[in-house]
Amino acid sequence: MAKTYGSIIYRPTTNMYTHDGAVVGGGFELSESSYYRPVPVSRPKLTTALYDYAVSLGISVKFGMRVVDYEESTEAEQAIAITDQGERFDVDIVVAADGIGSKAEKIMTGQHIEAISSGWSIYRVTYPTHILQQDAFLTEEYSFNDRDRDYCEVYISPKGQAIVLGPRELTTWLFTHEVRIPIFRIFHS
Repeated sequence: MAKTYGSIIYRPTTNMYTHDGAVVGGGFELSESSYYRPVPVSRPKLTTALYDYAVSLGISVKFGMRVVDYEESTEAEQAIAITDQGERFDVDIVVAADGIGSKAEKIMTGQHIEAISSGWSIYRVTYPTHILQQDAFLTEEYSFNDRDRDYCEVYISPKGQAIVLGPRELTTWLFTHEVRIPIFRIFHS
């Protein structure tokens, strides 16, 4: 798994700019080994790698099930996941990855903790790079074909940031901005 992880993490050359394109700094590279600290990684690649690794170990992975409860058996040293259909699964580990407003948190701790707004929001989108290469402006602006390394461009402003992260096969754009309307309250009211 360590070899696979090493092949899917980004080690971008990073350049930083102001929002109007003035150079702040650049050519920063992650040249040392990054196995011991967090680094950018493609979510689709990480999900695929974790799935493939679990299957290679003979672990059964089930999709399309809704876990509504969780129990622990101290005698058997196992967890029990219970679905909305009443199915019970004795497991060694439960991975709760349902994000902000997690139902798993309430199942695990008996409490629900409300999200607290940081005042910032992020919009992320990832495209296969070959789709972006079909656009003349983007192909001229970002040299998709001539890269030896992953790259990252960070544009900063007082009201947000834009990041373009580009390994060869996928390009991710991230836009961080101040939140004017607390969106999470709309969904939780």
